[in-house]
Amino acid sequence: METLDVQGNYAYVGAGASLLVIDVSDPDNPRQVAYRLLPASARKVVATTGRIYVLTNAGQVQIFDISQPASPYLAGSYSSAQNPTYLDADGERFYLNGDNGFSILDASDPGAVILLGTLPVPATYYVQVFKVTGNLAVIVMGDFWPGAQIFVADLSDAAHPTIVGKVLDLHQNMVSFKNLAIYGNVAALAADWAGFYDGLYESTFVDLIDLSDPSQLILTDVISLNFFNNYAAVDLQDQFLYGSSLNEGIT
Repeated sequence: METLDVQGNYAYVGAGASLLVIDVSDPDNPRQVAYRLLPASARKVVATTGRIYVLTNAGQVQIFDISQPASPYLAGSYSSAQNPTYLDADGERFYLNGDNGFSILDASDPGAVILLGTLPVPATYYVQVFKVTGNLAVIVMGDFWPGAQIFVADLSDAAHPTIVGKVLDLHQNMVSFKNLAIYGNVAALAADWAGFYDGLYESTFVDLIDLSDPSQLILTDVISLNFFNNYAAVDLQDQFLYGSSLNEGIT
């Protein structure tokens, strides 16, 4: 199971080339109630009100209607030639990274998705992960040098998204960030791999970033984790940070 999201009493899980629907109303006895085949392996699943968006390894977004939560049906799809690797969604809009940067798409009619706007990235950079909250997007970009940078973009004018704040040189080496979670004014950014730097390999870690002032982001803490674990996901709820790894499950 590579990716999942929860909406109400149901968990929607990407497992290979399938979308599984798990009833979790009884946490002690979760049960699969449906599955849908996908055209390729699921890379990212995002649940929103009434919708499930699934990004596949083939660069296609499958849009499922979940007005009947246990019986999703395919309402539309969107194929991108920009090699997207990450997805977020909010209601009838979804967001992709890719060779052209960060894209905003309108799925009001899931059978005729419209590209609203794109935020280009600096030369040699690429978008790793991102999270949209209201009219703001927190976007993590990477490069070999100076390393990872985190930006806040204003999406209120979807046709012309603009960068309003950033943290430079988050880590001065190549870092692979796997997941980003936001709770209130705090962002948790999980790295599942860090490159060679000053003769040592860094351990995996979680960055905590203060978003109180979007124009001036502040890195407040770096939590080091077990070097041998690849942290696939991270979440923030209340005062707790949760992480899942390939080796140790949920921490």
